[in-house]
Amino acid sequence: MHIRKNQGETMNSNEEIKQAFDKFAGWLKDCLFHVDDNYLKENPSPGVSFEISTFMTRGYKYPFNISYVPQYEGMVMFNSGIALEEGDNASLMMMRKGERTQILMDLRKYVFPLRVNVEVSLPRFFLYKLVTIDALKDNKNYFVEQVFNFRNAAELLKIRIDEAFFKENPDGFKQGDDYYK
Repeated sequence: MHIRKNQGETMNSNEEIKQAFDKFAGWLKDCLFHVDDNYLKENPSPGVSFEISTFMTRGYKYPFNISYVPQYEGMVMFNSGIALEEGDNASLMMMRKGERTQILMDLRKYVFPLRVNVEVSLPRFFLYKLVTIDALKDNKNYFVEQVFNFRNAAELLKIRIDEAFFKENPDGFKQGDDYYK
């Protein structure tokens, strides 16, 4: 993915990156992820050259982006911002600080083995993962594994937050959530 100009000096080829992202979009579709027909966004936000927005078509959607950020030369970033539902946030805020801190530590403990990072600024979570584009571009199995690890990290986050909600509301039912019916 890099064109070597001189020894030790590299330059990213936008065409090669675009070709890799075309492959990624096809592989996502193969795995039943939703990808828009006009999926590839070029320069969608400051500091991002290419981006695909996607989500799983079954179960919880967990939308996320796969981005090429030149700042992280040669790296692809999987990222997602997740906002807590009002009831989940209220349940966390009703807990003692130590219990709330334990839940946030648990979240990190669950997602770090998937090589996913989580930053927390309640009521929002930011999940992200960096993987070299060279490791992904020609290896569908590795790419799919990284996608599902990222999606599973979001699922683990939801499960742990739901555990906290139901601990505080044992008879509660989360509005709009038919998963637990």
